[in-house]
Amino acid sequence: MFIKGIVESTEIEDLNNNTDTVHVQNLVAELMNGKDKGTEIQLVNEFSDSKALGIHDSYY
Repeated sequence: MFIKGIVESTEIEDLNNNTDTVHVQNLVAELMNGKDKGTEIQLVNEFSDSKALGIHDSYY
């Protein structure tokens, strides 16, 4: 997997004046098996510094 890095960082504030920074990261991954083996796909990952706001975080 190749990580292109953080492409955007945005400071946000909620209704209680709590601040956080949300980052957007672009990733390029190569499929390693299956009929599409060798195909590159692009992924976008969004995350916040605090994880307290949770509006951009996905938990799996």
